[in-house]
Amino acid sequence: MKIPLWLYKILNARSFGIDKPVNIRVEIIGIAVFVYYLIELPIDIISDFWPQLAVLHPESMLPVILGMAFGPAAAIGAAIGYFLVQLSTDISWGTIFGMIGNFLLAYVAFILWRILTKEKHTNFNFKYLTIFWLVCFIASLVSALIIVGGYSWLNLPASFKIVFLNNFVWSAVFGPFILNAVKRGVLNNLFNE
Repeated sequence: MKIPLWLYKILNARSFGIDKPVNIRVEIIGIAVFVYYLIELPIDIISDFWPQLAVLHPESMLPVILGMAFGPAAAIGAAIGYFLVQLSTDISWGTIFGMIGNFLLAYVAFILWRILTKEKHTNFNFKYLTIFWLVCFIASLVSALIIVGGYSWLNLPASFKIVFLNNFVWSAVFGPFILNAVKRGVLNNLFNE
């Protein structure tokens, strides 16, 4: 199945000065949706029964890691995965801003990572770790502004601090390990760029 040309042109990283073309593969979208849904749904269900855990969202690191590893296809998958979880639990008009925020969390991370690193990395030294944290910070900031701004516009409760810190802290702490494992592991052979 091919991605529509208009969507490909929007998502293609060449418009951001990245020389290497980006493959938007449907199987990556499907896997990103599945992984996001599989991890976030149980957390949302548990937080419904245990409200104190509602502020902890470790799954918020997934869009950043998937975006850096697999590009725009993973960003689309993160948005669709978020929508499916909301559809299964508590969908509202704020879901639209959550989808956009999750998409941008992955896509901004992908674009910045590709622009700032240029070459393929094999391990995280101090330079890559610093770049990784910067990318996580900026992507988390953009996502939190979209999500909380949209929720505020709709008069729905949302905390910038909670959204931003969940996105940034989980990604910054666990992201380097998971991204390195993904890029070195079996998935690297399947989704070689």
